[in-house]
Amino acid sequence: MVIYMKIVRVIFTALAVILCHSIVYAADMDSLPFENKGPKGEIIIENAAQLASIQGLATLYIETGGKQGSLDFLVCPKKMYVLAADIDLPADWTPIGDASSNVGFVFRGSFDGKGHTIRGLSIKNKPCAAQGLFGKVEGASISNLILEDAVILLEGPGYVEAVGLLAGEAKGSRFRNISIINGEITVDSNEGAKETTNKSAIGGLVGRITDSMVDGVSVRVDINVSAAKTGGLAGHAIDTRFYNSGINEGNIIGSGISGGFIGRLDGNGPVLGCHSSANVTGSSAGGFIGQIFGPEITTNANHALEIINSKSMGKTISTDGPAGGFAGEASYALIKDCAAYGDVRGTTAVGGFVGGLYDYSRVISSYSKAEVRSQRAEGRGQGAEKTDGGAIGGFVGEIAWAACIEFGYSSGAVIAGGGWDGAVGGFVGVISSEGAPNTITHSLSFAPWVVGGAKDYVHRFAGRAEHLGINGCYAHLGSQVVKGGALSHVLPSAYGLDGADMSGAQVEDVAGRIGWKFDLLP
Repeated sequence: MVIYMKIVRVIFTALAVILCHSIVYAADMDSLPFENKGPKGEIIIENAAQLASIQGLATLYIETGGKQGSLDFLVCPKKMYVLAADIDLPADWTPIGDASSNVGFVFRGSFDGKGHTIRGLSIKNKPCAAQGLFGKVEGASISNLILEDAVILLEGPGYVEAVGLLAGEAKGSRFRNISIINGEITVDSNEGAKETTNKSAIGGLVGRITDSMVDGVSVRVDINVSAAKTGGLAGHAIDTRFYNSGINEGNIIGSGISGGFIGRLDGNGPVLGCHSSANVTGSSAGGFIGQIFGPEITTNANHALEIINSKSMGKTISTDGPAGGFAGEASYALIKDCAAYGDVRGTTAVGGFVGGLYDYSRVISSYSKAEVRSQRAEGRGQGAEKTDGGAIGGFVGEIAWAACIEFGYSSGAVIAGGGWDGAVGGFVGVISSEGAPNTITHSLSFAPWVVGGAKDYVHRFAGRAEHLGINGCYAHLGSQVVKGGALSHVLPSAYGLDGADMSGAQVEDVAGRIGWKFDLLP
């Protein structure tokens, strides 16, 4: 029996080797780096031809009718690749791990750039589902790499599902110490591509990323796309950890959910020590993350999705939905020690820090220095005729479904156009009765102006409170409330819509007691 099993194992191994080599022979044999190996068996990459040949050595991936075929267990061994020189790529790059056909590849190896630079990535109108230097990666590790002057341009009804300059789609993979410099992604899908566009995810590093880790990544990118989810680093991230990574300048323009760092973030985290300086535009938008949705819980403690010590500094504009200087919307998340600096423009739920805070989410010791305006104020002029009501606040537009804010701070002006039942507050637009209690405690508004139309609810701290969710909150004596072009009377109260009066000296005292940093003060 033992001898029989050994014979079977030998036959199986030989069959796998034959299949693997049949894949390799499909590539340019002269460029394959079989003999170019390092002391640990790693494959050394020194030029563009050798880099392209990785396609022939990648793991076999078989898809038939959308389902994995019966031969998907016959795979080439994982490889370790090391970049030994800077590389300039030729035009019209084909992604490594091109899974656009029924028989394709997924990259499952290790790629160490050793600090070298790959320049001139150019992909134009490729029919691949996953676009990037790498197409699809799974169980891979990519590290110590600089990607410079990378461009992806896709026009027309071509199938576009996941697009990123480094990788289109990643599962169970690690990205460490990677810099993307002067990247550009443009996707212009026409009416015939609506179904695909609604599923698409586009990001500066990776389009869609699942169950992975990102650490020490820096991206400078301009993105202008038709996509469901768009982000400076990732369009859609699921159950992925992010550490010490950031977006350095750039413009992120999407047609759906857009974020400076991530378009939509789902599942577990954490996100620690990250930042974005990009300007963001989308139908709904967040300066750092467009939409956050953690694992559903029934209490506002022990969140599985934590976003800590992170900040956004670019401007944020939403054209048809929530907008926040840090996050457009957040559900089932803990956000702590975070900040938003860029100005915010939006329509429905608009906040200097978060547009809509929902579903047991909790924000602690975070602040906004954004000026907040509704698009109506700019488009039609203050006091315009009937428009839809909105919720606009210096820190949060709307808070609902057992969400809470503790030790929050906002200092920018809040200016809204006229509307029916619009709510405008120096700190919060609407404290909803939906899913009460929704609470705001020990928070400050330093908005110099809180401006709304004659038919809006306008107050120094909270525009409208559908239930009493204010506790120990303050507004600066210098805050001016304007309703319908006239100064409005203020009724100070630590538990009321206008907040209690607080002098500059008192602010410094409170800031010191709760450990806020000096740059919080106006």
